[in-house]
Amino acid sequence: MLKLLLSHEENLPVLIHCVYGKDRTGVLVALILDCIGVESETIAMDYASSEDGLVSMRNEMYDDLIVHWGMAEHSCRAKADTMLKVLNEIDKRYGSTSQYLKSIGFTLEDQESLKSILLH
Repeated sequence: MLKLLLSHEENLPVLIHCVYGKDRTGVLVALILDCIGVESETIAMDYASSEDGLVSMRNEMYDDLIVHWGMAEHSCRAKADTMLKVLNEIDKRYGSTSQYLKSIGFTLEDQESLKSILLH
């Protein structure tokens, strides 16, 4: 997905989504924001702003994630501390988001191109 953002600048803006708009979407957006230099606390607060949008689908999420898949109840939430834990775990395992992105094939050159596209 990140390489797609770099393929053609005219593809921007891009819509990134998943079923509930907080898990895969939240992590991908957090990686992008961290890559371009946004502070972790700001990323976490942005993620937590999704909480309001989840209210209308809370029952559906509960049935899907908890009843059907047996996930923990916190899976139906979008809390700032959850995103901070994700970012901290990436730092702990890889040293930084940049190093994580590099490990999955999103090179330093790719990261600089992304910054250039999004911050110009």
